[in-house]
Amino acid sequence: MSELFFSGIQQDFKIFLLAPILCAVFRAIFILRYWPYESYAGKGPAIYHCFRYGFWWGMDWNAYIFGYSFLLITLPGLFFPAYYAVGDFVRSTVVVLYSIILYTAFLGKRRVSVQISKFMYQQKSVDKFHRKTGHAAG
Repeated sequence: MSELFFSGIQQDFKIFLLAPILCAVFRAIFILRYWPYESYAGKGPAIYHCFRYGFWWGMDWNAYIFGYSFLLITLPGLFFPAYYAVGDFVRSTVVVLYSIILYTAFLGKRRVSVQISKFMYQQKSVDKFHRKTGHAAG
């Protein structure tokens, strides 16, 4: 029984690692595609905080995937060998569905990002004006 437990928890942990990596890939694509500035020079802290925020925000949802997988697949599989035999298939199916949800959410951000990009461009124009005229921003 302990072998089944550790094997199941190992599979759950792999899934737990896969979701944040997938989120990071989507976040990187989003940053590359919708970066509102001309260059990345000097924007390292902004990129770091963007990834950090996305990681911790996503960990709420990714932790649910880990918890549900553990409670609904690993633990019952310890007591029902037939269910344990299909546990990997069930985990894979859940991860694919979750990945589809992440991808759909990523596509939905594109529409919002156009509005954000327009706002950032306007803000950048205001900042240029304040630098030219010597007035304090705000």
